[in-house]
Amino acid sequence: MSHRVTAGGLAFCLALVVAPAMAQNVTVESDDAAYCKKLANLQSRYAGSANTSASLQTVTALNDCTNERAAAAIPQLEQRLRAAGFNLPERAVGARR
Repeated sequence: MSHRVTAGGLAFCLALVVAPAMAQNVTVESDDAAYCKKLANLQSRYAGSANTSASLQTVTALNDCTNERAAAAIPQLEQRLRAAGFNLPERAVGARR
């Protein structure tokens, strides 16, 4: 008995393997975006009122949170908030570091 792998069968198997991995990446990105939004709100609401002149780096990080560059903005906002004495909010369970 010989088994042949058809292109359709191979594509189906590949889809079964790749689809969950892609879904996980979307979830992680969503977790980053949600966490970035929490940091941005904290920065804008509390740290921003303590220091009325925000640095260019802070403004850029706040913009990055809203422009789908959360992964780049998170370390900047975390650093600024820690330096201002704030405790950081908790990250989602599935978040990457």
